Amino acid sequence: MTHKSQSSSRELGLGTLAMVILVACSSLHFVAGIVATLLIPLPVLYLRWKAGRWRAALIGISVWFLYGFVTMGSISLPVLMVLATPTLLGILLGEFLLAGYPVGRCIAFSTIGCLIALFAVMSTWSTGADGVPFFESFRAQLQVNMEAAFEAYGSVGLIPAEQIPEYKEMAKVLTESIFRIFPALFVIGFAVMAWITLVIARKIDPMKGLFSKAWEHLKEWQAPDPLIWVLVSAGCLLLLSGPVPKAIGMNVLLVVLLVYFFQGLSIVAFFFDRKQIPKFIRGIGYAFILFQEVATLLVIGLGVFDVWFNIRRIGKNAMDPLNENG
Repeated sequence: MTHKSQSSSRELGLGTLAMVILVACSSLHFVAGIVATLLIPLPVLYLRWKAGRWRAALIGISVWFLYGFVTMGSISLPVLMVLATPTLLGILLGEFLLAGYPVGRCIAFSTIGCLIALFAVMSTWSTGADGVPFFESFRAQLQVNMEAAFEAYGSVGLIPAEQIPEYKEMAKVLTESIFRIFPALFVIGFAVMAWITLVIARKIDPMKGLFSKAWEHLKEWQAPDPLIWVLVSAGCLLLLSGPVPKAIGMNVLLVVLLVYFFQGLSIVAFFFDRKQIPKFIRGIGYAFILFQEVATLLVIGLGVFDVWFNIRRIGKNAMDPLNENG
């Protein structure tokens, strides 16, 4: 076996192992499971780059088939297919990256592809022998999970034991509210997952070859200007009295606000780079933005106002060329 073949086999093995570990950890509770799920597209993107689309797809299918086998059939096929959508996201990101698409289109097209696959599964399949439609099972499972979460919080003392029944009743109301905006939640989930994957991939030396020189100016990314009218239209729909216009308006509004959040983050990264802020401090700043609601809203506002004021124009001529993602 040649050195090149050994290197290729090692890369393939490492990518597959990383995916297996993340898929296994995705079933864990709380933060560990969420983090593992968010990272699943990363090794898949690497496999798509090194092994090609069909081998990457075959590896992904095999890993999820093994996962379904290990869980002893407790997860139905359609649910398993929904859980596997981060794998599809990684492959699609690889396709659009290798085709030379810019960051916005990579995230948008990959998200749309996953949504098409997701809703095709949800609309076509049932989740069990009782023939209950997927959407109804999703609603019921969401309520069960929320009630279980409240039970868990009560067991560790985060919720007083006497208030747990009240929280369980609240779970019904919350379930209905979440169910109305679940299309936006899926869009946001896939888009954030894609964004995290691309940001991390840009920082990993073996994966930097995936990115063209155009990605060096990621800090200058901005949403298309006409998107502001979509934001205004969504706000107008919320003012109407019917439940359907309100639901449509809320879903569209949440998705558009996410886009402006990304634009605001690119502005923050731009000025972090301009002021040569140490990476450790940048990390603290980004974490504060993500976990502090007021900071998140301020970043969204920054992205919206950038449509009119072009905030990054300030002092741009005095800057050196941007050579990293920040």
